[in-house]
Amino acid sequence: MEEKSTNTVKLVGEIFVPGASQMIEGNVGNGAAHFLLGGLLVAALAPAAPLLAGLVGIGVRLNSFSSSLYGKNLWNQVEVRVDHPTARTATK
Repeated sequence: MEEKSTNTVKLVGEIFVPGASQMIEGNVGNGAAHFLLGGLLVAALAPAAPLLAGLVGIGVRLNSFSSSLYGKNLWNQVEVRVDHPTARTATK
């Protein structure tokens, strides 16, 4: 039960501070990187594209949370299988 409550604290922390879940895990450098990157990207995008800035902010937070739980970034969570039987093959 402790793991669930820790994950809840991490998620709530991410709402307020990007990188909080990383910092809670003890990855202070990675958490600080998420915090700085998220802040810089949102600040740069907000004047011209506020919706995009919001989505980027959410993405940075989700990436930090995912990385703290599974040790993988979001883009590493999806595995594309080319050798799957239903995958299309090029015909010559």
